[in-house]
Amino acid sequence: MLLRPPRGWYSRKSTCFPPFIRRLAHFQSLKLAAQVLEHSRYLQIRLRASLSASSIPAHTLSLPAQLQQQRQTSTAPPPTPIIPFLTPYARALSAHLLAHGLNARPISWPTVPKGMDRVRVCLHASNTRAEIDALVSSSVAWATGIAQAERARSEGDQPRVEGSGGGMGSNVGNVSRSKL
Repeated sequence: MLLRPPRGWYSRKSTCFPPFIRRLAHFQSLKLAAQVLEHSRYLQIRLRASLSASSIPAHTLSLPAQLQQQRQTSTAPPPTPIIPFLTPYARALSAHLLAHGLNARPISWPTVPKGMDRVRVCLHASNTRAEIDALVSSSVAWATGIAQAERARSEGDQPRVEGSGGGMGSNVGNVSRSKL
């Protein structure tokens, strides 16, 4: 009579975790996903409020149309951890955020159509509200400077605005210290 070795999670040859460990991991991942989506809602609400309070033109910095309105209907898109900031100066905004320890990547042509440049912000579960507030305040401060420079340019002056050079400059080494 031949005896078969035991099968299932208790077998030494099994690479599978026990069922209770798998359920616990699934529960933890659901909690983290909910936390990331709550961060997304918080970022969108804070950015909308800050942009409207600062009177920054929509062509300087804005959220996409589907994220402009608060989610009130069942047909509205759900929150997402990847949020684009629409701006014609994507590289300059990205460099400004990187200088402040925040890593948000510029997305420009040929990835998106010309004139539809954006900065991609990717939230994750370990972000804090303080980091999200820093992202919003840095973005709004940058947009305020750009809006002032555009107003001055339309009046005939042409002052240089910090961060509007378009390149990453010496900030490339700050990626490892980035918070976002």
